[in-house]
Amino acid sequence: MRKFPNLFIVSVTGTIAAGKTTLINALKEERPLSLLQTREQQKVVFIPETHTIQGTRSYELAPAYFASNTLTDAVEREKINLDFQLSVLTDLHNLLSAENENAKDAPTLVILERSWMDVLVFAPIALPQYRDPKTLKNQIQVLFDEYPDYTVYLTLNPYSALQRAKSRAKNKGGDKQSVNKFGDIKLFKQIDAYYCQMVSQIPNERLLCVNFNHAQRANVIACQIIANQQMLTN
Repeated sequence: MRKFPNLFIVSVTGTIAAGKTTLINALKEERPLSLLQTREQQKVVFIPETHTIQGTRSYELAPAYFASNTLTDAVEREKINLDFQLSVLTDLHNLLSAENENAKDAPTLVILERSWMDVLVFAPIALPQYRDPKTLKNQIQVLFDEYPDYTVYLTLNPYSALQRAKSRAKNKGGDKQSVNKFGDIKLFKQIDAYYCQMVSQIPNERLLCVNFNHAQRANVIACQIIANQQMLTN
């Protein structure tokens, strides 16, 4: 039985700077949003990454998590990272549960910026000795389905991702330290490898791989989401 039977959950995912936020913002525009609402005039809900939502536990833990790479105490660093990843899962489950309850009388399409599967991309990097983080996997199995109903995976090679990430930080007025926090190409190659492993577990009919580089493509992606929703739910 599906964990959230009243929802059709779409995850927009991909490496750092792949264009997730840009695509989601584009999907909120009048034309693509109207396309997403065409199915039985369904409600469309957008849920950003939980650590950006004030009031969530992951929002509270985020500053320590993003600063943890400077800690010399490996045990403390690992505890902070594991606590943060677990809080992301709990927060996301709570948000989806609330939407599922609200959707009893009306179909609801939920678009996530990253999903529970993404935790298993970043956890092994933050927790090197937990290459198979059973605590997180067990929590995912309890709280979620195996994968979202549909996943839009934004592809971007590691070299372009690194350059985009640094350019974005610089454009936001970041100092040298904030620009360099992304490290070198090794990190982005690791992330890319884990994402490739992640998407390989998703059935082809539930996966769209696309290199998103222009807001106008949001209309096309919206049409593909709806077409696959109709196919998978009929």
